[in-house]
Amino acid sequence: MLRRRSRFYMALVGFLLNAILIYPDELAESLLQDMDRSLFPVNFIAKMRMTNHKPGKEEQTFEIVVYRKEESGSLLVFAAPPSERGKKMLLVANTIWFYVPGTSRAVSLSSRQPFMGSAFSNSDLMDSTMQDDYDPRVMAEEKVEGRDTYVLELTAKDKKVTYKKIIYGSEKITKYR
Repeated sequence: MLRRRSRFYMALVGFLLNAILIYPDELAESLLQDMDRSLFPVNFIAKMRMTNHKPGKEEQTFEIVVYRKEESGSLLVFAAPPSERGKKMLLVANTIWFYVPGTSRAVSLSSRQPFMGSAFSNSDLMDSTMQDDYDPRVMAEEKVEGRDTYVLELTAKDKKVTYKKIIYGSEKITKYR
């Protein structure tokens, strides 16, 4: 009887330790999956406005219409400023094509290049999901406006990804090259 009871407790402790060690990975995966669904919907049309703020330089604002279709990729059409109007970026799989009206053909861009001189890289606009490129880990849990929020650390699965680590927090996003 005592032997059976000690086996039961050992099994219970093993199960609990296993659950403690596995749960954060499952939670992190679930959070990353939810984040991907909200950041990369299957199909959408969106109007974006992006303003570059650089110390000692005049602000530059871009207006872009984004068309996203799951099977085809994304098309970004620049509407403003007038110097950028009509330019287009096509994002298909891991390839970025940039077209300037009046030129004979589109050119391929690197995913690591800055997007229109901003702090974003071209890869920040790519169609791939974070789950494809990063392994998540929950670093901390915080209360924000009474709601549970999590700080996620994403570590690159391979060296081809633009950022080796990304930390998503409730207040900010930090990216490390």
